[in-house]
Amino acid sequence: MTDKDTLLTIGSQFASGKPVRKRVLPKATSSLLPFKLKAYHFPSHGLLNGVHTKRILKNKYMLSSFSATQLEKYQSCPYAYFFQKLLQIQPNVAETFSIPAYEWGTLIHDILSRYHLKKKDDLPSKSLLHEISDKVWLTLSKDNIHWEAKKSLLYGSANQKGLWELYLNWEASHRLPFKPQFVRIPFKKIKITYQRKSMFLSGEIDMILGPNKENKVAVLDYKTGRTLPTKAKMKRFESLQLPIYYLAAQEKFPHTDVIGCYFMHMHHDVYFGEKLMLVTEKHLSEMTPLKHKPLVMQRHFKKDLSQHLVTLYSHILDGKFQAKDPLALPDFEKKRSQKCQTCSYHTLCRYEKRYGQ
Repeated sequence: MTDKDTLLTIGSQFASGKPVRKRVLPKATSSLLPFKLKAYHFPSHGLLNGVHTKRILKNKYMLSSFSATQLEKYQSCPYAYFFQKLLQIQPNVAETFSIPAYEWGTLIHDILSRYHLKKKDDLPSKSLLHEISDKVWLTLSKDNIHWEAKKSLLYGSANQKGLWELYLNWEASHRLPFKPQFVRIPFKKIKITYQRKSMFLSGEIDMILGPNKENKVAVLDYKTGRTLPTKAKMKRFESLQLPIYYLAAQEKFPHTDVIGCYFMHMHHDVYFGEKLMLVTEKHLSEMTPLKHKPLVMQRHFKKDLSQHLVTLYSHILDGKFQAKDPLALPDFEKKRSQKCQTCSYHTLCRYEKRYGQ
């Protein structure tokens, strides 16, 4: 049995609720484990509730910072989180010549952040945007038909406006009540507390808009995918990115009033434009009229979000990595089989409803 086979056996037995004994692990495997799971047993029901195991989890995560992506990964499937983040077994990705979504998103984010950092005034600059785009493109692009199609998406064609032309027109329209002020704002060790329990958040905000004359600011996040997280998902905290960015902006800019959060949709000419997703209750009237009604953050929003985040964190420390819904999220069971079918750990999983049964 190879080292990788051994680790896969651990995960398989863990998901099925079978105990994993020390003799399962050969000596050579110990160097692969990010922490000493080899010394402990996995109880049934997918819970790591041994005293020593909990101590290891506490030492590993007590002072760690969590990103929105990590927390969304855990709450969508604790078992997949266990494999990827604890055992550090990366999912198998089929070889393809198409452009991964994260790679395309990184390119767009990189170009626009450089563009706004180098701009000297509030006027759109086609020459500057194209100059930066050309340099980044030469560095990251590959010589194949998929990248050629993406190049047409960026720069446009005879039949379609490119993303850069759309973005420059959007900039010139001044549709937002704010102007871009800061780009790529990192945050580390943002402390979230609920009922004497604390955790830390980290990440990077794409852009802060403002401050305006009333010292108000807003968060803007670029999205290059076709679909955006819905207001309902944010209300249930299934989508955590913008809510977490809202908390981070409050910490990073304590002397301003963070009144809302936008998505800047940049997929193509049909799926393009800003969309206000979150707005504070007292500032809703300032943001209307709107095509799409945003989620209004009531007074208890921050408290509810903090409770949700700290609960997720507590579940991780408690070793709750079962292949079931950790928080009883609405529609979890109904949508779970769809996610399971595209999951890279699908063949190892023992979740009884992964085939939609």
